[in-house]
Amino acid sequence: MKKHFITKVLFSSMLCMVIAVGCRKDESVRPIVPVTPPDTDTVLPPEEPLTATFSISDSQQVRFSPGNLQYVSGRWRFAAHQEDFLEENDENAMDLFGWSTASNNWGRTFETNQQLFTGSFVDWGTNPELVISLGAGWRTLSKDEWNYLLYKREVNKGTGVGHSYLLCVLNGQYGLLLFPDNYKEQERNIDSVPDSCIFLPAVGSRYGREINRFENASGLYWTSTVEDQIEWYADLLEFHNMTINFGMGSRVSGMAVRLVRNVR
Repeated sequence: MKKHFITKVLFSSMLCMVIAVGCRKDESVRPIVPVTPPDTDTVLPPEEPLTATFSISDSQQVRFSPGNLQYVSGRWRFAAHQEDFLEENDENAMDLFGWSTASNNWGRTFETNQQLFTGSFVDWGTNPELVISLGAGWRTLSKDEWNYLLYKREVNKGTGVGHSYLLCVLNGQYGLLLFPDNYKEQERNIDSVPDSCIFLPAVGSRYGREINRFENASGLYWTSTVEDQIEWYADLLEFHNMTINFGMGSRVSGMAVRLVRNVR
C-alpha cells in the first residue's frame, strides 16, 4: 500500500479512527449528530459565494464557494450542491487535486513524481481559466486561517465544537458542518440547519488514479500552507468520525479543495 500522507488509519468492525502524526487534535469529543440538510440549492449564480460570513482572523471575513472545486469537460466549476462529489476522477472530470504549484497544471495530474510538486503554492483562484469561468478573487485558506475559523472565533457565545463547527451526517454523507459568525442555535438538539451553514463532505483522497474513500468517513482538504518540516509535503485539514485536526500530506496526493472570497 502506498502511504502518501502522514496518517495511520486503523479499521475495525466497530471503530474507524484517524491518528495524525504531529498535528493538533480536538479533545472535546461529541457524538456525530445526524441533521436535516440545508437547502444547498442557491438562487445566486454558480460563480457567486454563499452569503454567510466566517471570520478567519481578528480583521478578516470570508464567504465560501457553493461547493467543492471541480474540473469537468475542460471547465472549472463548483459542485452543484455542497455534499456533491465525483465518484471517479479521470482526465475529463476531477475534484481531488494535487497541491498546486507552477509545474503541475494546478494539481490536475495523475503523476506521482515528486519533482512536479516542487516550489511555492500557486492558488487555484489565480488560474486564468478558473477566473474566466468563476470570476476573480477566489483563494485557498491557510492553516492559520482554518485554525482561527474552527477554534478562535466566537459563535453562539462559544468557540470550537458545537459552536463554530460540528461533525455530522448530512443526507447520508458524513462531513464537517461550519456555522457562520452570526449563527444562533435555536435548540440544543439540532434537528435542522439554516442554509447559511457550510458543509464539507468527507470525500477521501487520491494517489495517482487510485481513490481511497476510507468508508466515506474521511475528509482531507488542502490548505495553502507549505509543510516546512518535511520536503514535498503541505498542510491539510483532516476530519474523520469524531476527530478533527491538522495533518500533513504528500503534495502528489489528490485532496479536496474548497475556495473562499474575502469580504470587502
